[in-house]
Amino acid sequence: MGGCLSSNSTNVGRNTRTTERIKPKASASDIQLRRDLPKWTSETAITRGALVSKRDEFWETAPSYEGRKEIWDALKTAADAIEGGDFALAQIIIETAAIKVPNGTLSETYDELGNKYQVPLYCLVPPENLIKEDDSSSKSSFNHKQGNKVTIRVRISDQNEKTCDFIANEEELISSVKRRAAEKFSIIGSQRWFCKGRIISDSMTVKQCKIPDGFVIQVIVSPPITTETRNL
Repeated sequence: MGGCLSSNSTNVGRNTRTTERIKPKASASDIQLRRDLPKWTSETAITRGALVSKRDEFWETAPSYEGRKEIWDALKTAADAIEGGDFALAQIIIETAAIKVPNGTLSETYDELGNKYQVPLYCLVPPENLIKEDDSSSKSSFNHKQGNKVTIRVRISDQNEKTCDFIANEEELISSVKRRAAEKFSIIGSQRWFCKGRIISDSMTVKQCKIPDGFVIQVIVSPPITTETRNL
């Protein structure tokens, strides 16, 4: 999935999770976060749900490579704050974590030990060709009326690992299925679906996921981010 996204003017958007020990030229206090976020375009237009899934996949796996988990957590919280327009909160977060931002963005940062962290553009700002919800809903509605009906079995993390079944259409987008699952099972927060150890993209259809008969989809639910949780 990482190959489907690109930046118009920078290579920062590549799905890189490497860290390097490089002595930064500036300290955290020298550079303020820029408010003029870089613009980029996805090679294939994607929905908000697909973008969220892509971001979740990155933040879930980034700490397992190199670098310190607490720094990755701080970067994620700061990125969420920036997207919500709260640059002051983001600035406080990076200063508290002693994160250095020599270019004024979270795309390339350093911790106090000199480890380099790279965050792809899609985790910082949506693409210019993001599909609007109205367009996504109409496409999902169309797909929902096509193809064969299948039974999907899910195990939901925030409901005591409860296993539930519901009917979907094999040509229905996963983003649409997630919305219906949220309504049916009263799921609050973002969902990440896993099949045989891999995350299922919102832009895929049920048929494309190739879910084995009787297989239980693991649904990891992340609570919605609020001002209170950001300040924790």
